[in-house]
Amino acid sequence: MNIKIECEILGVTKDALLIKPLRDKDPSWAKVDNTEAKWVPIKAMREGSGIPHFKSATRRAILKMSETRAKNLWGIERTPLAQTLAEHELWLVDSSRGEQADFSGQNLAGVDFSHRALQKAKFVKANLKGANLEDAELEEADFTDANLDEANLKSATLTKAVLEKTTLVESDLEHADVNGTSLEVKEVGEIGRVIK
Repeated sequence: MNIKIECEILGVTKDALLIKPLRDKDPSWAKVDNTEAKWVPIKAMREGSGIPHFKSATRRAILKMSETRAKNLWGIERTPLAQTLAEHELWLVDSSRGEQADFSGQNLAGVDFSHRALQKAKFVKANLKGANLEDAELEEADFTDANLDEANLKSATLTKAVLEKTTLVESDLEHADVNGTSLEVKEVGEIGRVIK
């Protein structure tokens, strides 16, 4: 499986890039043991990706390479949370290959799930206090008895999601799509505007 790594490009030849990985601000997907610059053959990048995607006029790029190569070069590897997210996204495309995400009972306070595809994921009795779920795809997700206090749910798609016995104190649901959602909540408090 391939992973995306944000890097600084320090040198370029016809066949290789001298790259230094930037420490990711979101620890949910990977850890980086070191950030030493290394020469990496361009052919080691994901086949078909071609020229790396450069960010504006900087010397930074998003590179795709195999998990094995990333681990061998810098000790980069997926965290268990990142692995679960990857498996779930695969499951959404092909249920015979991936695995449905089950975060039931887990402490996910403050975790960044923004823009993630989490349709049908299970969050039963999970602690999602302060989690960022902005613009996340949460159709048919199960949040039964979960803590979503202070969570950012701006523009999230919660169509047919289960929010029974869920707390949403000071959560922001501005522009969230809650059509068909079961909204039997424990406590709501001050929340953002909901677009139905």
